[in-house]
Amino acid sequence: MMVARTVETLEDNLVMKWHLKLVHLNADAIKKMVQDGLADGMDGIIMDGFKKTPLKCMACEETKAKRMAFQHQIGKRAEECGTRLMSDVGYVCIQTTARAKYFQLIQDEASCYKWVYLLNKKSEAADNVMTLILQLEKDYPVKIFSCDQGGELMNYRLATFFREHGIRLLTTDAYTPEENCLVEKLNRKLLSKVRAVREAANLPACLWGEILSYVVHIDNMSATKALKDMTPFEKLTKPQARCKKLEGLRVCGVLSCSEGEAGNKLDTRARPALFLDLAESTLGYRLLDLKTGEVLQRRSVSFREDVAVGDDYVKRLIAKQYYGKQTVIPTEIPFVLMPVTRVAIVDGHSESSVVLPGGKSAEEEEEKRPTQVAQSGESDSSSDESDWEYLGAIDEVQMATCKVLEPVGAQRQVLLELERVGARQQVLLEQVLTEVLPRVPLKVVARHVQKQLERQQML
Repeated sequence: MMVARTVETLEDNLVMKWHLKLVHLNADAIKKMVQDGLADGMDGIIMDGFKKTPLKCMACEETKAKRMAFQHQIGKRAEECGTRLMSDVGYVCIQTTARAKYFQLIQDEASCYKWVYLLNKKSEAADNVMTLILQLEKDYPVKIFSCDQGGELMNYRLATFFREHGIRLLTTDAYTPEENCLVEKLNRKLLSKVRAVREAANLPACLWGEILSYVVHIDNMSATKALKDMTPFEKLTKPQARCKKLEGLRVCGVLSCSEGEAGNKLDTRARPALFLDLAESTLGYRLLDLKTGEVLQRRSVSFREDVAVGDDYVKRLIAKQYYGKQTVIPTEIPFVLMPVTRVAIVDGHSESSVVLPGGKSAEEEEEKRPTQVAQSGESDSSSDESDWEYLGAIDEVQMATCKVLEPVGAQRQVLLELERVGARQQVLLEQVLTEVLPRVPLKVVARHVQKQLERQQML
């Protein structure tokens, strides 16, 4: 027997008709307009009409679809170490010195302890997972492993490994990173710290892998809201194993001197290097040799945590050592002060007011002294004839010389070469007031040069 089917038209369904007229306005808003009489001309629609013919617009269903909200679920987090491991693979568009462009983060849900691996190819991620699980198997048997549906971890080899070890594989739904939210948030958190460390130490971007490893080391020894009275390191290594001593921690990117083999008894005993990270398998440090560009592991190291190296020098060194570029490396290493001096306060004065010997500020001293700058003809030239030099000196303070090398950038910032007591610094003019803050003579020199440039631009 055939059943007659009634086809409803817009004339029969006034709610749908006005929904289309009002450019797909939602049903609640249409109800309010009818009930409160907010618009004239909507006669014919009654409140019972919304119950009789509920508004079901397929166009709205398809175009206005939203992701379901994820509410915080209490009691879902694992309490025992090793119960659940979470993994995520991230991509950085810049290659490291070891040609890595990817990194893999693995986090233990209970302890918040994390491991990081640098990857040349995504396919290396599966090997890292199996190696880590075998290392943890004796103390913390892994029960659940969660990840997204990326092809690097969704393969037959890893699935067979999980099946043989009784591990449950839990994958996220498509376009739902919230289901793996802890490691996803960790990805963003650690990369923000990498950017901060790189900016503070003035390191080139190609060292992001070393910086990320350093950040993970420190983060494992730092307090977290997820653990009340212990750090991730303490949680994973049992409470009786107290946190690593923090006295040996150093600021990433600072100057260090590592002991090396001397050619003869008159050669220097140490080589300048940049501190990058703590060694993984030894008690030493990972350093970037500032003469050869090699990454070394050394134990006998001394540090200068207030001194770093100009990023241009490090970029040239790495480009020549690892990327085969023909570049000229300066014979002298340009040491600069760590940017932490930007917020330094000396004897109660603000960071913009530096006290000179004798108790006077740099600004007061400058007002009393005449400008002694040799004027040149062309500001764009970088030749010796067009350089400015300030040759004055403050009593009992050795004065540096300041030469304008070349204007750079859209704002015509001026690259300065500052020489003082055998050391050289190359910084932008606007950075002089901050990068060399304790060196008052250099600040006075830069201010005179800046005034001279302003005069020339007005002419």
